[in-house]
Amino acid sequence: MQSDGISITKFRTTSVQGEKSEIVATCKVHVGDFTLHNVQVRSPYDDRPVFVMLPGKGDGGISIAQNTPTRQAIVEAVFARYRLEKEHDQWN
Repeated sequence: MQSDGISITKFRTTSVQGEKSEIVATCKVHVGDFTLHNVQVRSPYDDRPVFVMLPGKGDGGISIAQNTPTRQAIVEAVFARYRLEKEHDQWN
């Protein structure tokens, strides 16, 4: 899936239990000339909505500031892919 110079590859559903949330999907996100590995869609245990977790500088080699157009575009693209997969029931 590609939009606004952002493409998502290796989208995989999963179920990894964490302390406060479950990882329900992971993917790679290509933005321009860089790639974010291990982008996660997480589902909190306390009934809050699912959210997208980007890797930090230590994990991903790059850090994207909060509340920026780039970060928002990445989150929107990952959510769009997540909804598409869920809608078409293409879970692994």
